[in-house]
Amino acid sequence: MAEENKFCSPDQDSYPKWTVFDAMAWKVTPNIPQLGLDGGRARILEYKRAWIVHNRLRIMGAAETNHIPADLLGCVIFNEVGGDPPWFKRNVVLAARQNLFWTKPPQLTSEGAIKIQLRAALSAIGYDGPPLTHSEQDQLTRCLETDIFNIGVVATFLRKMILYDYPGVDTRTLTDEQFAIAGSRYNRGTERKLSDFVQSLKDAPGNPNRAYTEYGRAMLSHRQEVRSLLMQ
Repeated sequence: MAEENKFCSPDQDSYPKWTVFDAMAWKVTPNIPQLGLDGGRARILEYKRAWIVHNRLRIMGAAETNHIPADLLGCVIFNEVGGDPPWFKRNVVLAARQNLFWTKPPQLTSEGAIKIQLRAALSAIGYDGPPLTHSEQDQLTRCLETDIFNIGVVATFLRKMILYDYPGVDTRTLTDEQFAIAGSRYNRGTERKLSDFVQSLKDAPGNPNRAYTEYGRAMLSHRQEVRSLLMQ
């Protein structure tokens, strides 16, 4: 009998996973715009768009439940889905960190189609128990590979990141700066001060500190497209 999952009942109704084959094709297919070749980039963009359209009702529902903008959640999803395949993250990266002492701790592994660190996922669901066993880490990973659980956890964590910098703000209505910083916090965590992120948004191209908000600025750049995808 399979061990009961303490975090969720894994739902099978998820969009097809980004596979190792997809990732290899994305990496090796030439991107030469001058010759009309946009293979690898086109492949991953098609996947991101299709994933959002498939899950648009779940995305909007999770955003409403957590009182955050649907396009904020959608833009994080656009940044995250694709890339490293969930199979690789679970069976190679997480497994290595669970068994090799010189690697990063397992809780720092990002899992799910919308990649999120295991420790961040635990924070989002309010877990305050003892450190997870390897079996429990595997259970949480399985849950994060289920779209509905993954989307809900990411939405909850995004709300926490907004309130970390802007306590008391109406989390449903964000300025462009707040939008970009919330996304950058999702990507980089809480180690840096808010002022570092604010200054990073103002820094000129070429300044290395712009890297702090690269993730959030990317979100702003595809915000209109994500809004359109959510309305399909």
